[in-house]
Amino acid sequence: MNPWFYWSVSAILLILLELFFSGFVLLCFGFAALATSILSLLGIGIEFQILLFAIFTIVFFVSVRPFFLKHMKPKDGMVETNVNGLIGNEAIVVEEINPSKNIGRVKIRGEEWGALNQDSAVILLGLKVKVVGNSGNKVIVKLYSEGE
Repeated sequence: MNPWFYWSVSAILLILLELFFSGFVLLCFGFAALATSILSLLGIGIEFQILLFAIFTIVFFVSVRPFFLKHMKPKDGMVETNVNGLIGNEAIVVEEINPSKNIGRVKIRGEEWGALNQDSAVILLGLKVKVVGNSGNKVIVKLYSEGE
């Protein structure tokens, strides 16, 4: 078989493997193999093909990979989920938060969560609180003040 076939198969496999591994590293190798495959159709020797593959790999790492990393990452960094995504939200106390009894629940965006007060004070039913952190699957809250 001709070398272009091996370069083409390598390119396809590397590009497909990139679907399973993030970082756009295998994609650069795949693009380099694809470019080398096309140029190998010109009948150049295998030594020169390997050299071209190395050069193309470097070029794609310098040009293509930063482009993909820039455009494929979330603009604001990582988006917090689960209990970490609730920090900074307002909530309503639906069960008195009593640190001495280790009880309390709040309602945040329609969902009820176990709650702890960051202070040792009791927070009464119906008051508005702000989520300031978490402890396991419970939110840590403080009394909400309008100036925040």
